[in-house]
Amino acid sequence: MYKTLCLVLLFVMTGSLYADKKFTIKGIYQPDTQFNFNTSGTLAGGIKDESDGSYDVEGGFGLGAEISAYSNDRLEILGGVNYILTRKIDRLSLTETLSYGGQAVSGRYEGPVADDSKLDVTSLYVKPRYFLEKPSADNVAIYIAGSLSYNLVSIKIGNAGNVKAKDGFGFGLSAGIVVNDLIDLEAAYNIAVGDFLLSDETNDWKGTYNLPTLSLAAGLRF
Repeated sequence: MYKTLCLVLLFVMTGSLYADKKFTIKGIYQPDTQFNFNTSGTLAGGIKDESDGSYDVEGGFGLGAEISAYSNDRLEILGGVNYILTRKIDRLSLTETLSYGGQAVSGRYEGPVADDSKLDVTSLYVKPRYFLEKPSADNVAIYIAGSLSYNLVSIKIGNAGNVKAKDGFGFGLSAGIVVNDLIDLEAAYNIAVGDFLLSDETNDWKGTYNLPTLSLAAGLRF
């Protein structure tokens, strides 16, 4: 949460340097998704332990803000921040493989996780977008966009030892409309990736994660 507040404060301070640029405040909805991960580690006796799994993440709402750092008739480069309110994680699907001396045994688990399991994500991003026609006070301007993000990810799984998703980068594509240079409606697909760590009292497992999200947003542009 501390990192999130610092990023939001930095964004607001940066925005004050561009007082003559367009500024947008958005409400965001993200449907259910999956937090996918893989890990590997070595147990006592040299047994290799590898896992591929996913956590089911409930949908949720969030807030976003964007400022236009550069614009001409049809091209606009935005800086933005999104904060999605804490979402509950309610289920795990996991395939685990133990191997030693050329022999391997796999097992599958699907079931609920602890009730207090949750996910928090804040994204700071740059988004260039191209309008099919310049936004004005009396038109509907369609746009397509791409984005590059830095994501602060916090995950808690109540019954899985020490779980940590490191902050990582992401990318995305989106399309939307700006109505009368005032209302901004957008649908976006993004994916965040980073390092994933799992440990207990005696062992450590390391790997990576990816978090795909679909976002629907509506905002006011000033």
